[in-house]
Amino acid sequence: MGTDHSDSEKETDELLSSEDYYNSWEKERELRLIEEKQLKMLDEALHAASRTILRQEDMYRKIKPAMDCRRLENSWLRLVLAALVIVNATWILSSFISITGL
Repeated sequence: MGTDHSDSEKETDELLSSEDYYNSWEKERELRLIEEKQLKMLDEALHAASRTILRQEDMYRKIKPAMDCRRLENSWLRLVLAALVIVNATWILSSFISITGL
């Protein structure tokens, strides 16, 4: 009788161990699937970020010449304004000299 009981305990232990093995395998499989999903999401996020960076670089390349022209226009505008200030100052000075008779 003792042997029947110990045999049934062994069978139960074997069943439990195989269920535990199956459960651990299932858990491991689920964890792998979750990890794969996370890696896929990360990969998609990286691709989206790289596309955004490429679009921004493309926009910068398109805008840069206009910005350079604007800088050039600003420098020409400053030069013209400086020339006008000099001409205006000269005219005021010459008017002042002619009025005062210096």
